[in-house]
Amino acid sequence: MTDDETIRAFVAVWPSPEIVSLLGSALSEFKKRLPGYRWVEPQNLHITLEFLGNVPRRGLPPITGVLDDIASKVAPFELALGGPGTFGPREKARVLWVEVSDPEGKLSHLAGAVVDGLKALGFSPDKDFVAHLTLARKRAGSGGFVSSAGWQSLWNEKLKNLVKPTCRTGEMGEEATWVVSSLTLVKSTLTPAGSLYDIVHESRFAPVVR
Repeated sequence: MTDDETIRAFVAVWPSPEIVSLLGSALSEFKKRLPGYRWVEPQNLHITLEFLGNVPRRGLPPITGVLDDIASKVAPFELALGGPGTFGPREKARVLWVEVSDPEGKLSHLAGAVVDGLKALGFSPDKDFVAHLTLARKRAGSGGFVSSAGWQSLWNEKLKNLVKPTCRTGEMGEEATWVVSSLTLVKSTLTPAGSLYDIVHESRFAPVVR
C-alpha cells in the first residue's frame, strides 16, 4: 500500500472473549428468528468510539500517536451488558443493538477524549456517542422488520437472566461484565458478505499500580 492509498478506519474498544461467547450463542438463535437482518459475526462485535472514514496511510502515525497518549492516562475499567435497543422507526427497527452499561461514565469520558484528541487532526464525529454493541442491521430490500417491542421480547426470552435485580436499579451478573484495557484503530473492509475488521494499532491503558 502506498502513502496515498486509504483505509476505512474507526476507533473502538472490544468485549472480552467471554462476552463474545455469551452473545454468540444467542445470535445464532436470533438469526433464525429474524432472517431479514444481517447479523454481526460474534468476533466482530465492538464499541465504536469514533468513525474516521477513509484515511491515507501517511495519516495513520499521527492518529496512533494521539491514541497512545490518551491510553497512557487511562486505567483499565469495567463495563457490562445492558438492555436491548434499536435505531430507526419503533415499528420497523433498522438496527438492533445491546446497550453497554457505563455507570461511572469512564467509557463516555474515553470517547470524549478520542473525539477531542483527533479534532486537531481534522476529524469530527459523524454522530453522538451511544455506548452499544451493534448486533444486526436490516437487509436492504427484504421484509420481516421487527419492532422495538418485539426485539425487547426476543432478547428477554433468550437473555433476560443477564440482568440480576440485586439492587433497586438492577446490576449486571458477573457473567455479563468485562474489563476494558485498551483502545484500537481498526481497518474496515466492506465485502458482499459483510465488513471485515483488522486491528491496525492497539493502545494499551496505563498499568494498574498495586
